[in-house]
Amino acid sequence: MRTDDSGFDTIRQEHRDIRFPKNIHNAVRSRQIEFFAGRLLAKRALEELGSFQTDVLVGAHREPLWPSGFVGSISHSQSIICILILKSNNLLVGMDIEHRIASEQCESLSDVLSHNELNLLAQSGLSKVESFTLGFSVKETLFKAVFPKVKRYLDFDQSTLLSFDNNRCYIDIELHIDGISHRYSVFFVDLGIFVITSLIASDIW
Repeated sequence: MRTDDSGFDTIRQEHRDIRFPKNIHNAVRSRQIEFFAGRLLAKRALEELGSFQTDVLVGAHREPLWPSGFVGSISHSQSIICILILKSNNLLVGMDIEHRIASEQCESLSDVLSHNELNLLAQSGLSKVESFTLGFSVKETLFKAVFPKVKRYLDFDQSTLLSFDNNRCYIDIELHIDGISHRYSVFFVDLGIFVITSLIASDIW
């Protein structure tokens, strides 16, 4: 879904059941529109999946709380909102959308990818900007997927890109947590000005 300020107040009146938590109620208008659009998109998807409850509440860490029997992920970048929802109780689900970062931002993201990870992506033909954009998105997707399990935020060095398959559009990544490693495959779609990454995996460790 693309977000747009025009008509926001009218649409919000039509969906008064989508309530703003305190931090969103006090936020700038663009953040309110962003939050509302994500919840509206999630509501429509949950209705299509047959859920009797369509509210997506906000957890203690501001994470989305999905109705029982459903798992999902919400992401936004500039004016685009994406969601991924599945009817399940035992899956890890994560998704992220990232617009291509500006080249001058690469230095500020130096803690996202290690030297070896940058080499892995560079050897696959990606530019520095493409590498940082995709690498950041892949790690964000992994962190979103495992958050309901670990209940805490993770540092970028707690995950390692292992392999890159540009033909089948996935990256293998390993999560290091509590002395144990878990390997996942994160799929990606490169649409030029932005990339979308997603992960669906069993939550059994």
